[in-house]
Amino acid sequence: MSAYNYQTDFLFSTSNLLSGAASTLNLAGNFYSFNHSTSDVEADAKALRADWGVVAQDIHASLTAFEVKNGQVG
Repeated sequence: MSAYNYQTDFLFSTSNLLSGAASTLNLAGNFYSFNHSTSDVEADAKALRADWGVVAQDIHASLTAFEVKNGQVG
């Protein structure tokens, strides 16, 4: 399993309370930066990879928990 930690919110800007309050004063509208792709196909490919990566992480975590619970850790 890859050591990469997949997430499905990479297309959204992350902010905190301070940056949210500061954005109210931003009249230009360029306060947040988002992850960009060069094409729709590339954006879809990134999203699919991330979504299936999260599914794989969930399956791996479930199998590990099952093995620990049932004493099958190798």
